[in-house]
Amino acid sequence: MASTEISTANEKISESSSDLIIVQNKATVEKLYKALSQGLALETVADLVATDLEYWFHGPPRCHHMMRVLTGESQADSVPFRFEPRSVTPIGGACVIAEGWEGAKAYWVHVWTVKDVV
Repeated sequence: MASTEISTANEKISESSSDLIIVQNKATVEKLYKALSQGLALETVADLVATDLEYWFHGPPRCHHMMRVLTGESQADSVPFRFEPRSVTPIGGACVIAEGWEGAKAYWVHVWTVKDVV
């Protein structure tokens, strides 16, 4: 086999591995929102979120709904706000953007960095 054929074959394998990771990362984020929307136990959510989660929030303190759920301060089913993404879009290899809105006044965006999907 010629060197260029090996190089092309390796590029195709790399591309398909990258595509698989992107699909897995999107599925992981979708699984997180599904668990939250069903009010599943915090353990289910904890299995999907790293213990060293870095969480940044921009907005009024009364809107810290996701932070309260992720830290265990509130159960997902007791939070008055529902996180139901209208779109979940993988960006590159590790980032996934979820966005949604509830009416005209509640627009949100979450950017997740997904690592070590099993």
